[in-house]
Amino acid sequence: MTDCARSIPQAHDFTFENDPLFDTKGLTSNGLISEKCMEKVFLYKDILNIYAALVKPNDFTCTASDDRYPPLMRTPWVRIDPNILRDKFRLSGLSDTFGVLSRELIGYTKHQFKSDFRKIKYRLKEHFRSGNVPLVVLRLFARCLAQIRKEGERRTLSEILVEASSLKFLKSQAVKLPLRLTEAISASMVYLVGYLAADGYIGKNGEIEFSDGNPNVSRLDYSRKHLENISALTSQLFRIKLPSLSKMNGNMYRLSFRNKAIARFLNFFFSHPLGMKYKDLAEPQILSLLNGTLKTSRRNIFWRGYVDGDGNISKNSVRVGAKNPTFLMPFYKLLRDQGFHPSVHKRETQNVLTIHFFDAMRYAELVGVSHPLKQIKLIKSFMKGPNKWMCYGIKRMSLTSNGFFDLRAIGLGENQLKIVGAGSFLKSLRWTGGWSQGTLARKMKVSASAISFWEQDSKAAPLCVVREIVKNAKMDFYTVLKQLDVRWRYCNSSIVKLPLRPSKEVNTLVKYLSPIHSTRVHAKKVYLVHGFGDEKLNEKEFQRILNTFHKIFCLLIRSDPQHRHYVHNRTLRSFLLHYYDFRLPWNRIEDKQADDLLRKWSEELKRG
Repeated sequence: MTDCARSIPQAHDFTFENDPLFDTKGLTSNGLISEKCMEKVFLYKDILNIYAALVKPNDFTCTASDDRYPPLMRTPWVRIDPNILRDKFRLSGLSDTFGVLSRELIGYTKHQFKSDFRKIKYRLKEHFRSGNVPLVVLRLFARCLAQIRKEGERRTLSEILVEASSLKFLKSQAVKLPLRLTEAISASMVYLVGYLAADGYIGKNGEIEFSDGNPNVSRLDYSRKHLENISALTSQLFRIKLPSLSKMNGNMYRLSFRNKAIARFLNFFFSHPLGMKYKDLAEPQILSLLNGTLKTSRRNIFWRGYVDGDGNISKNSVRVGAKNPTFLMPFYKLLRDQGFHPSVHKRETQNVLTIHFFDAMRYAELVGVSHPLKQIKLIKSFMKGPNKWMCYGIKRMSLTSNGFFDLRAIGLGENQLKIVGAGSFLKSLRWTGGWSQGTLARKMKVSASAISFWEQDSKAAPLCVVREIVKNAKMDFYTVLKQLDVRWRYCNSSIVKLPLRPSKEVNTLVKYLSPIHSTRVHAKKVYLVHGFGDEKLNEKEFQRILNTFHKIFCLLIRSDPQHRHYVHNRTLRSFLLHYYDFRLPWNRIEDKQADDLLRKWSEELKRG
């Protein structure tokens, strides 16, 4: 922490405009941290710079409502034990401390006082005796002590402020603000800020409003219950009594109160904009000052609050929107760093980030939900189980040493899986070996007429026979297939072209296929889903997927009355199931597991 004692101006030149502890640019912590002005966020060590947060330049420049005491009527007052102040006075050794403070105050406020010096000195003395002192005066008192004790002003002011019991502005309730970083970034505080960013408002005059509603009036009680929890959380954090909820438009509840100290505190340290927030909203950079798992945990809690306010839960997925596209990027990166696979899409009115069904359980465990209605929706979906299967890549055991799909593992039986289009190759191979059809038939233990049908492509040749013929010719089976344009058929099913080895194009396409839709052994349908995860493809993208599917598998795609696209082909279904790992992303939960999740979400907000 920088020691500002060496650069303190002379008393007659010292004003609020050149105060090293006071940021006159109006920057919040996001701007200060990005500019590496850490000394303006803190006073000494982890003590928050309450002075810069609560005192603003316009407090000294706007028209005075009280000519006798103009700036002190607009700046906050601190409640502190008079005995502590008396001890500070004793350490100072000044014979005329209040006289020095009076001169400092007149110079600091650029001579805004209209009353004479003696009245100012008398009023300051009364404030210190009562323990109700203007924050500006405490700041100047710390300056005096620092000069006498030859210590930094930040350290001296920090020592005074940590003893404060409450702060207040004129005509508002006294509040207990967190003065240390560890207190300010508690889980409950960070959650409150996250919800305020989504469904809250802070006015320039200290108005603070939380709201929540539901177009379905039968579910409106969940909104009321949630705002009651928000009210209890706010009261506990700031030790303030809040008004009861009010109902708006029949389908929304609102918690509204005014407190300039809380408003300025949240604006400065968490960079919550005053007034309209859609363009200026940003993740609080003060969370970046934490280390390791605590930093990740607090950021997760912040985004939980935002999702509770402006998110939606349906079909195992979680969606959250924001008009500002850059606001969602930190959340997107945070999820990616924790192993999630979210997606962001631009809609007509806002940008939407989606946490897909396959990440829903991990999201519940790492981020969580606190809104009562959203908790019920998510828990119900977990108790039903996931509604889709997920492709987790290729089964490595089903590949040959050369990286080809091992066709013997396809599971249909080598006599049943047949090759179409290899007739010319079989005929040339027989001539190269000097075999007649009868000789080859005896070698393969089949009839000569079967050899004739296969060579003329009148019938499809069994996989096992072709493999044996190629083996006798001392050739590599997969190298041969790679050079031929062959198709595959199982019994009387339609002909399908199968890829011989994995590729980026095939692996991308498989993500949009769903071969597991029935537990029946002879199920044939393979569905083409309209999106990977829960995001729907637009028509152009989906048409590209259809074209890729036809190019790779050469199959006719059908659609049912529900506009679902699918193919009937048992060979394709068996190919996908034997070479790609399709499974449920998580298992359905029971009542005890649901209770454990609810308890975990609740306890996380109660932790310090």
